[in-house]
Amino acid sequence: ASQRLNFLPNFLSALDLESLKILDIGGGFGETYLHVKRSTKCNIRYDIIELEKTVEAGTSIFKNNHDLNFFTLDTYSKNKYDLVYFGSSLQYFENWREIIKIGLVSDPKFVLVKNGRSLNLVDDKPKIKSLLAM
Repeated sequence: ASQRLNFLPNFLSALDLESLKILDIGGGFGETYLHVKRSTKCNIRYDIIELEKTVEAGTSIFKNNHDLNFFTLDTYSKNKYDLVYFGSSLQYFENWREIIKIGLVSDPKFVLVKNGRSLNLVDDKPKIKSLLAM
């Protein structure tokens, strides 16, 4: 599997948790979810925020998976998450500051931001909040 798909499972296995609630903003059709599910032992609830057409398709594809849910920005209900993941998605949002704020609403223990070429592990919320003020 690609480095993009390996990163989140490797991070989660290092945490050695029994369960985890993940919000994946821009998570596509659930490819990362599938890799996490196959690669980790922990029980996960995995929520994805995506565009409406992707939500419709993902919901149809995974209709029998009760630990995976798809939302649009309009249908997303603010749940509590342990980890918020931006897997190479922030660059696609014009209002990226607002998208980061949405991720921080649940006061997650971890915020992971990954782009196509490099990796930034961010769990220092004051630094994120200072970026939002720019």
